[in-house]
Amino acid sequence: MAFFDSKGNLLKRLYPYSQTLDNYSTRLSGFITSGDENQCWFSPPYCDTIYSINGHDITPKYIFNFADKSVPLNVKLKKNSGWDLDNYAYLTESFVKLKDCFLFTYYNNQRLHHVLYDEQNGRMFRFNDASDDYLKQLVKSGVAFYKNDDTFALYVNAARINYLLENKVLDMNSLEKNCPELYSCLININYSSNKNPLLIYFSLNKAFPN
Repeated sequence: MAFFDSKGNLLKRLYPYSQTLDNYSTRLSGFITSGDENQCWFSPPYCDTIYSINGHDITPKYIFNFADKSVPLNVKLKKNSGWDLDNYAYLTESFVKLKDCFLFTYYNNQRLHHVLYDEQNGRMFRFNDASDDYLKQLVKSGVAFYKNDDTFALYVNAARINYLLENKVLDMNSLEKNCPELYSCLININYSSNKNPLLIYFSLNKAFPN
């Protein structure tokens, strides 16, 4: 992470990371992302911590307990392929902070886990555990971005939507019943030839029901 002034002069550098270590797995992990206009978040590659960016400094905000699966420092400093880290756990590139909850992904047990965490009551919902959630495959297939304190935007590319439809991964009956406009959009657009992505807004006025 590097901080520059308006003229492009380097002011400060944190967590220097050699370009010689760059590969697919480092691009899957680590992120710098923004929330509202006053907040940015940072997590270095293969990390268990999300930092709040304040001015030219960072402060640990969320620490995830991966226990003995956290990636050791000596492993982080090696050039790793994805296979080298199969036995470890770490945060990946997706993190969206809303007012009372946040959406994030992490890697563990050789798979990605998509999680919604409610800060108000400390409850965590993993989309992988939702056998009857008709939206989970879309959420797991897209990239989430902050829109406002109660809403995140989900970007899903056309090729992925076409795969979900052709392989009948989506629960279209539940979608038709619960989200008729989204259902209509999915069945009326030919995603096998259309290159335009799907952009969905999810409003989470209440992350979890009582």
